[in-house]
Amino acid sequence: LALNTGMRLREILSLRWENVSLAKRLICLPKTKNKDLRYIDMNRLVYKALKELKSMNSTAIFVFPDRQGRPFGSIRTAFLRTRERAGISDSFRFHDLRHTFASRLVMNGVDLRTVQELMGHKDIKMTMRYTHLSAAHKRQAVETLAQKSDSIGTRQAPERLTAFGVSSNSLK
Repeated sequence: LALNTGMRLREILSLRWENVSLAKRLICLPKTKNKDLRYIDMNRLVYKALKELKSMNSTAIFVFPDRQGRPFGSIRTAFLRTRERAGISDSFRFHDLRHTFASRLVMNGVDLRTVQELMGHKDIKMTMRYTHLSAAHKRQAVETLAQKSDSIGTRQAPERLTAFGVSSNSLK
């Protein structure tokens, strides 16, 4: 859920079914860290997982209840155990899933303003702190320049560049 919604751990653990609309594929967070109301659209993975959870326990108040039906206070032990079994670095924290959500959106071409809204950030500077581009993404980005250059070739050596002493051969 965190990886596909960007929700904070506390938002996930306290999520109530009354704030989940499977019909509209929408999650409502009535009180976020910023004290704001926030709506989160469900992608097909989130929808499928929540639909299955609802069918398993249709009378639950919370989406992720403990055995007494209350929200979990902590999932630390379960997270550490799962992280270890998956072979994920000890430095990886649950909150890194939120960072990964933002980073994946940006690397898939989603504009920062949209990511800001999805994350519930008041300031775009905070959103920028959450987005981390992978090395592969950066390499792919600069490779697009090579592809453009290949398609242009040397037939269009811009006069502007030759005025600065740059030859068409040095553009490659």
